[in-house]
Amino acid sequence: MKKAFTLIELLIVLLIISLMLGLVAPKGFKLLESINYKIDKKRQSDKLKESMYDSFLAEKPNKKLGINKYGIRK
Repeated sequence: MKKAFTLIELLIVLLIISLMLGLVAPKGFKLLESINYKIDKKRQSDKLKESMYDSFLAEKPNKKLGINKYGIRK
């Protein structure tokens, strides 16, 4: 006599797995969405800081105020 699973047992296991995935999957997608949002927010913040830094370094010296290209008064 072979030991095997019956069709009913297999269907019940598949039903349990599908119910678990149905409950867990939406939370997982929300988690991935929030992580992607935070990553995009950080990238935008970094680009803004980089552009501010670049504009600061590219700024021409202000001779009227006696400020050199490094932002230091003479």
